[in-house]
Amino acid sequence: ESDQGENFSGTLYIEVNGTGRSSSDGEVTYEVDVNDAVDLDVDDFDDYAYDESDGTEVDYIFFTDLPSSSKGTLYYDYGYSSEREVEKDEEFDRDEIDDLTFVPKRNFEGAVTIPFEGRADDGDKFSGELVIRVGDAGGADITVELQAGNGSTVNFQTDAFNEACVKETGANLNYV
Repeated sequence: ESDQGENFSGTLYIEVNGTGRSSSDGEVTYEVDVNDAVDLDVDDFDDYAYDESDGTEVDYIFFTDLPSSSKGTLYYDYGYSSEREVEKDEEFDRDEIDDLTFVPKRNFEGAVTIPFEGRADDGDKFSGELVIRVGDAGGADITVELQAGNGSTVNFQTDAFNEACVKETGANLNYV
């Protein structure tokens, strides 16, 4: 409950990660308003593939499936004369990821999941899902993520819960 008396519920994810890879429940996630495009950011994929032990970053990614056109389209160089639709299994080097844009179909509202694979600059392969939540689907779940290594204690962080409450209700957390 917020300090304004608003109730809400959500999901608590506790990730125990012994691989050194940092990810968000196997996803790279974006939220966008209805009829707004979302530009992908190489830093989000780096966060997904990052290996703390050696500073690994993304070398390239490719999408193993693409969404139905009834949900939207993934573009390369959207808004430029070189704009084109992304093709299944087309590789994008790290310096091209920032040029990828998902454009939801007009008035589409819901979640779009696009599976991807890639390789980090240390040669390790990785895979996951790009999840784009469009419209109210973006606020449907409240997620608090906590992470700890194998055998470590998970500390519940007040700030993480309060941030989720503020995001959902606009008010500070009163209690859980």
